[in-house]
Amino acid sequence: SKYVLPWVLVTLAILTCILIIICNKKSLQIKLYSYRYTRWCFGLDKDEAGLTYDVFVSYAHQDEQYVEEVLVPGLEETKELKYKCFVHVRDFVPGRAISEQIVEAVDNSKRTLICLSKHFLASDWAKQEFEVAHRKNRVVIILVGELPSRNEMSEDILNYIHNNTYLASDDK
Repeated sequence: SKYVLPWVLVTLAILTCILIIICNKKSLQIKLYSYRYTRWCFGLDKDEAGLTYDVFVSYAHQDEQYVEEVLVPGLEETKELKYKCFVHVRDFVPGRAISEQIVEAVDNSKRTLICLSKHFLASDWAKQEFEVAHRKNRVVIILVGELPSRNEMSEDILNYIHNNTYLASDDK
């Protein structure tokens, strides 16, 4: 009977820790993934292992200030984790067909980061980048500015927004 109280306390402490982990699972995963020493816990998809880029950043030229001055430096120049970004203004080859380069950028990147804005939806090239990445199931959306209205979005983008989470540009 003198061992019952310590066992109850230990069991309560363990259950409390498990509950905290379950409630904060997403935050803990993000934190662990951000350290290169614990990233191995997540493993790589076999299809992604040999890809040149971590992310192809797809955006409309009107959003270039945010993308080129905030987003890309934030991905490439962090202390903890550096992502190798493919950005069309510096990585597309002049004189080659844009549509071919879009397919290659998506194919050579683990994810395509769509910077969704009203400007993005008005750009035929940007919409093509979404469509190619969406077919490959490699899309991550970051909302730049206000969420465009339903009639501004294509059916594919609208369905994606309704069925998947997305990030806001001011989300750290």
